[in-house]
Amino acid sequence: MANIVLKPVDGALYKTIKPYMIENLAAFSKQSRSACEKEIDALLPDGEKIKKHYLYAIEINDFCPDKQVTDSVDISSDYAGIYADSDAEITVGYLWFFAVEKEGRDIAFLMDIFVRPEYRRKGIARKALRLAEKLLAERGYDTIRLHVEDSNSAAKNLYAGLGYVFVQRAENGEILEKKTDVQNKTPV
Repeated sequence: MANIVLKPVDGALYKTIKPYMIENLAAFSKQSRSACEKEIDALLPDGEKIKKHYLYAIEINDFCPDKQVTDSVDISSDYAGIYADSDAEITVGYLWFFAVEKEGRDIAFLMDIFVRPEYRRKGIARKALRLAEKLLAERGYDTIRLHVEDSNSAAKNLYAGLGYVFVQRAENGEILEKKTDVQNKTPV
């Protein structure tokens, strides 16, 4: 069993995950890789550091039964995970949220989630989303929304299993939403 950690993306991690971001966008948008890179650079002109964008690497490390394991969210360091004392972390994907104003309040919108193909169907995306939900609730976001393509049945099943519900039709898909367990906090 592996532990899942969401780690805020810094310069080095950004260089690691940016190619996956380009590849994922190209696969779904049918644009060239160079067009996708330009689009990502326009959305994140300062790399991983842009206000109201939250970019996390999804990392795993091997489960060590003799080590202390805790499930926690540390808002001060922007770090979330099921932790074990192990430095053998492998970056297997990323999560990208941004805050949008809707009806007078900020909500978190899932821009993208990506898990490398060789790590899919192992529960990693599910665990990462649960951790992200806790982290976003700690940051004060009471709602998470996302767009899912009509053709992506695996993603639809994942989101339904996590409690996301239909809000409205959108181009080529649906907007889904989930309320978090926020306790009257102000978004950071």
